[in-house]
Amino acid sequence: MDYKEIWQAIYDRWLLVFSSPFASAISSAVACITFLIGDPTADAFIALWGLVVLDTLTRWMAIGKKYIENHKLHCSIVTGMLLAFLDGYINTDALRGQFFTKALSYVLLLIAFNQLGHIVPEKIFSHSLVGLPNTFISTWLAWVELQSIIENLVEVGMSELAPLGGRVRKIRDKLTKGDE
Repeated sequence: MDYKEIWQAIYDRWLLVFSSPFASAISSAVACITFLIGDPTADAFIALWGLVVLDTLTRWMAIGKKYIENHKLHCSIVTGMLLAFLDGYINTDALRGQFFTKALSYVLLLIAFNQLGHIVPEKIFSHSLVGLPNTFISTWLAWVELQSIIENLVEVGMSELAPLGGRVRKIRDKLTKGDE
């Protein structure tokens, strides 16, 4: 087994794959995204987008519950969601308007705070600030999403979560307002 031939074959395949314009464009896009928002495969990033999806689903559940109540139906929330969708209460225009506006806003905030992380010094007065801007905005956005999910679930009928929603709101506000 000649290792030089193996490495040469790997190198030749590498050049073949990454010499195409499409592969170069994909590679450049991934590099730009990683520079702008940080590591998109990081647990916090994935968890945040999971919360955004959960928020959307719980919003649809609340709309389905309201539809059931307004039409005096006796069915499950899933059926209410389906009926609300069929009657246009849940539609793709609303999804595009709300979900994509939120997604774009979150991406812009993540970009801004990630770039801030490149500017802030690593240490101030012996305190490490590495990753602080990204950690702050990811944490704050997660609390915002959690609060929204709880509010949606309260609308669905889980009123016992209302005190938890108030607690989450206080924690979120404390992140930005301090100990007033």
